[in-house]
Amino acid sequence: MFLKRIEMENFKSFGRKTVIDFRSGYTSVTGPNASGKSNIGDALLFVLGTKSNKSLRAQKLTDLIHRNQSGKPSPYLKASVTFDNSDKLVPIESNEVTFTRVVKLSENNEQDYSSYYYINDDKARLQDFEYLLEKVKIFADGYNFVRQGDITGIVEMTPLERRGILEEVGGISVYNNEIEKANNEKDKTRENMVTVQALVAELSGRVELLTAEKEQAEAYLAKKKEVEKDESILLFRKKSETENEINTIKEQIEKIEGEIKSADEKVKELISKGEELDKKIETLKQNNKELEEFQRIKGDLDSSKLNYAKINMEHENLQGTISQIKKEISELLTRKKKLENDVKQSETKVKKMEEDLKSRNDALKELELTIQDMENKSATSFDKFEDLTKAMNEVNKQKEDTLNELAKHKSNLSSIQARNTGVMEEISKIEEELQTLEFSIKDADWRTKNLKKVDPQGEGANKAYLETKKKIEQLRKDEEEITNQIEKVESEVGKVQGVKLSGVWESINFINMESAGGSLKGIKGTVDSLISYSADYEKAVRAAGGNRLFSIVVDRDEDAQSAIESLKRKGKGRLTFLPLNKIIPLRPRGKAVMLSQDKSTMGFLSEKITADDSLKDIVSYVFSDTLLVKDMKVAREVMGGVRIVTLDGDLIDPSNAMTGGTLPKREVGKDLEGLTAKLSALKGRRVEIRNELSTLENELRTLAEKINKAHLEVGKSEGEFTQLVNRKKELEEQMRKKKGYLEERKKLLELGTADERAENSAIDQINSELVALNNRIEKLNSEKDKAMDKKTREEIRSMKQKVSDLKREVEEQTSMLNSQKMILSGLKANHDSVEESIESKQDELSRGKKTSEEMQASLQKVKMELDTLSSLYQSKEGTLKKRGEEIEKITNERFKIRSEVDSKTTIKKTKMDFLLSLQAKMEEASQRIADLTKTIEEKKFEIVEDRRSAEEIKKEINALENQLHEMEPINLKSINDYAEEKARLDELVGKKERLEEEMKRLGELESKLEEQKKVVFLEVFEAVNKNFIGIYKELTNGGEGYLMLENVTNPFQGGLVIKASSKGKKVDNLASLSGGEKSIAALSFIIAIQNYDPSPIYFMDEVDMFLDGVNAENVGRLFRRNSESAQIIAVTLRKATMKYAHQIIGVTFQDKNSTVFTKELETEEAAAT
Repeated sequence: MFLKRIEMENFKSFGRKTVIDFRSGYTSVTGPNASGKSNIGDALLFVLGTKSNKSLRAQKLTDLIHRNQSGKPSPYLKASVTFDNSDKLVPIESNEVTFTRVVKLSENNEQDYSSYYYINDDKARLQDFEYLLEKVKIFADGYNFVRQGDITGIVEMTPLERRGILEEVGGISVYNNEIEKANNEKDKTRENMVTVQALVAELSGRVELLTAEKEQAEAYLAKKKEVEKDESILLFRKKSETENEINTIKEQIEKIEGEIKSADEKVKELISKGEELDKKIETLKQNNKELEEFQRIKGDLDSSKLNYAKINMEHENLQGTISQIKKEISELLTRKKKLENDVKQSETKVKKMEEDLKSRNDALKELELTIQDMENKSATSFDKFEDLTKAMNEVNKQKEDTLNELAKHKSNLSSIQARNTGVMEEISKIEEELQTLEFSIKDADWRTKNLKKVDPQGEGANKAYLETKKKIEQLRKDEEEITNQIEKVESEVGKVQGVKLSGVWESINFINMESAGGSLKGIKGTVDSLISYSADYEKAVRAAGGNRLFSIVVDRDEDAQSAIESLKRKGKGRLTFLPLNKIIPLRPRGKAVMLSQDKSTMGFLSEKITADDSLKDIVSYVFSDTLLVKDMKVAREVMGGVRIVTLDGDLIDPSNAMTGGTLPKREVGKDLEGLTAKLSALKGRRVEIRNELSTLENELRTLAEKINKAHLEVGKSEGEFTQLVNRKKELEEQMRKKKGYLEERKKLLELGTADERAENSAIDQINSELVALNNRIEKLNSEKDKAMDKKTREEIRSMKQKVSDLKREVEEQTSMLNSQKMILSGLKANHDSVEESIESKQDELSRGKKTSEEMQASLQKVKMELDTLSSLYQSKEGTLKKRGEEIEKITNERFKIRSEVDSKTTIKKTKMDFLLSLQAKMEEASQRIADLTKTIEEKKFEIVEDRRSAEEIKKEINALENQLHEMEPINLKSINDYAEEKARLDELVGKKERLEEEMKRLGELESKLEEQKKVVFLEVFEAVNKNFIGIYKELTNGGEGYLMLENVTNPFQGGLVIKASSKGKKVDNLASLSGGEKSIAALSFIIAIQNYDPSPIYFMDEVDMFLDGVNAENVGRLFRRNSESAQIIAVTLRKATMKYAHQIIGVTFQDKNSTVFTKELETEEAAAT
């Protein structure tokens, strides 16, 4: 296998596509400095996948892309390396393998790029390159490729760094990894050992403590067995007593059954008699159809009376309305007649005033013509006078037009004022009518309210009905809210029940749930749930109370019995029940009383407990005379014959047995108990609400009946009430229309007032214009006077004064005429309005009369029906009354029989209840027998002869239970815990031994790996040293050199030193050699490594840079020889080195591009020429 070809495009100095063919053997690459010859090696490294841009002599990958003369980078670079694979060293079925790498720049940012890999033109990854090249031992970052500076690096590196090179060559890192792995496992094993040792120590103490608890528990169980033995004796005796009780109950049942049978016979006899009376009553009712007819007639009569009252009241109201309308029409007719007279008088005045005004105007015109004629005749200057006359005529014409305009506006003003006066009178009239309507509405309202007051009972019932209904609605809301709370609490109970409870708590939970559901009565809860205390005393209370804290408090011993039987039926664990009606308190002993007064103690623990007064005996039973002290030191000072507990929960019993340690955490059952107690309270409250709801609903029905009755009582007044309501509605409708019409009239008056202001404003304006015109006329008259002689002027002035007086009279007369016309117009408008009102009232009167006639006809018809029904009712009343009395007599007798039947039935029911109670007692006693038998069989009790009395046995049981109580709290679980913890301790001890063995094995493995690592390293060292000695000797023509370890015994504690010298000189350290000698030594070291782990290809970049001609020739000769087994490509400027090459590749640089040429050399001599 050898490198066959390199192709480059846009790679560094190779801007054009360049193909370089290689042959096997030794190839020398040469050219001027900066021509790009080293870039060939960079291309090779770039493709083969070096991980360091620095190795490629670039800061970043994009620096490898060729730039044109302007400095702009090419859009991509591409480099391919082709190997001859005829020997199939690369595991690909191809005689050639081409590795290609492409880098493309981003279009938007030349700093961003994408990199692509190809193998034989197939897309690949860098990992694929590394995998295939590793197979043939070509490493881009190994010593296959020796770059400029590597020789200097070997020279300058420390001995430890050189030793690292040999470790890398020898694969020592594998051993280092294995050793590190072993050390990590040792660390983990050491940590596990520490953990296990700690657990062993902890469990040893725990087992030691459990040993004492186990022995105490075993003693406790032995005493409990004695208790069970005594209880078995009592069970057999109780069974016998119960059997005797059953026999007594049987006798009572037989007696009661006889009495019930006798009562049944008497009831049957009475029922038979009652049925006969029922038949008589039914026969009388069936034969007496007249009674039904009588009842029908009575109903029809009542209905007719009510109907007559309604129609009559409506007719009376209508007659009142008709009278009012007639009165209003009469008033309107009187007003109309007066208005007609006023209109006639006003028309006469207007006519007379118009005639008088015409006479005055005629006289005025005649006088003005005379004045004009005189003025013309007496004028001194005719032309000037004619001009003044024309001007005077024009002004007079303007004045006349203005006066006509003024007359027009005054006429309009008169019409508007007349219209406004009519509207104001109409408004006044409507307001009076509205006051009348308002009074009528108030009157109807008052009468309606008085009708309502006849039903005070109905109003009270209505109020009570609404209040009761409101209460029911609130209670239903409360019920819904409590139901929601119950659902939430039940959900929480379900969650808590998801946690596995201990046997005791499972039983407590069962009892609480049965109580909440109503199956068990009288359950108060556990002692712990019913008492309270300061958090400071919690440990003391738990320690002293022990299991008695979880005893169930019940109201009566019967409740305890029911609960115990329920536990048995469901297969639940045992519980202790404390009946409030039978519990016996424990009296404190004398020494305990004395010590409770001692200042060193804190008194009785029971005194620190807060509970209901009814639980006083319970608290006494649970805590008896236990004294509370601060700590164990105080307890030891006063111990002996008394029960003592410390605040930390350490316990000393009267026998001076001492119990202490860490109290276990409370079980989840405590939460469950609180939840079930809450659930029970909520359900109880819901039952109370439902009972209250039932009572209120009954009250609501009763109130509804009262309200219905009250409504029937006011049925007679409904007609009048309805009429008043309808009348009120009619009046309100009339009032609404009147108010609407009033608003229209007021708006019309507002418009009229605005028009009147406008006309007055126009008149004022015209009067101002007339003043100006009059001034103009006076001025013209003055000028005309000057144009006439004095005598004529005086005459004309006198005549003009008369004209002026006549004009004033005409104006006054015109004003008076306009005023009179305005009055006439208003009178006519009022007359028309009155006529309209008369027509409207007459139409209303006509409709009222028609309705009145219809009502009168209805009244007559109803009156006839009423008279007929009254006659029928009176004719049948006497006959039917007698028959009714007969039916009533039989009904009373029937009622007496029913009462007697009810009485007998009640007695029978009482006896039946008593019988049922006896049967229940019988069943209960039988169940007790069954339960006792089952308990005896389950516990495998046998009859034991014992002459002690039951009291003595109970006393013995109490004594034993007191001893058990003194021993409590007992950790019965300690027996199993001891076995479990002991087994766990044994297992941990075994695990500890196994971990110790593992630590030993890992230590041995680490030592073995260290030894193997040393052996491998020394083998590599010996081989490389041997190679180095031969190569150095060859390159220096007989010089001496070798490698030396600083620490031969432990090579990893020291470095690697290169010793060398030229022929005939003293061997010395590398640092003491000349530059050329250092280079020869470093190159020898590199080639020695290459020969140890050969690769098919080597690239050497100017490794002969610092060598003289002789040494350079030796290097070339060595390259030639080594190229027989591997391909060598060397970049050099030394002819002495390149003369041994099989092939020379020259590199030149022109126009920003590198160019190559190739020359084949067959012999050394040819290369040298």
